[in-house]
Amino acid sequence: MGGIDAFDGVGDFGGCCARDDRRAGNGGLARFHQSSARLFAAPGALKVEKGTYSGAVAGQRDTLIYRFDDDNIEYKAVVIDMTDKANNGATLLGEAEYLFQENKKVLVDRIERFDRQFGRKLTVELPNNGGRTTAAFYFIDGRIISLQATVLPANGDYDTPDMGRFVDSLTFMRIRAPEDAIELPAPFK
Repeated sequence: MGGIDAFDGVGDFGGCCARDDRRAGNGGLARFHQSSARLFAAPGALKVEKGTYSGAVAGQRDTLIYRFDDDNIEYKAVVIDMTDKANNGATLLGEAEYLFQENKKVLVDRIERFDRQFGRKLTVELPNNGGRTTAAFYFIDGRIISLQATVLPANGDYDTPDMGRFVDSLTFMRIRAPEDAIELPAPFK
């Protein structure tokens, strides 16, 4: 029952660095970063997997998914490379947001501004009582970045602050990167 304040794993947005802060005495808070300084807090053991994203405008794209599970809450950082279509960033971001909420009951839908970057935050009820997901979407440097937290029915605490803490832990400012970050291997290229 560690929750977001007891993270012990870290990950990366495609060629980035990470660190495990358990030794720093701050309850295990971990952050990710890379050259463009995308950081976020992450719970649990890191699992990196390859996925596929498909949209009418974007076409089919490979994705990297950084996944963490803790107390029946699934945390994901999803990175979709759109660098060859970066001039259509607003359309591509809108498409990803639409596909995320399609056929789901939308509870929250708002524009976000974080570290001088505009994005969108959505909270949806999953079909068939599958849980509740909060996600934030940003288009940065030709990539769609989405942090998503899903509370599963086995947890049942749909108002847990852990979802918001994870989704809101994203930052784009390099000065927030940890000094002792170590490089993670880039698993998919």
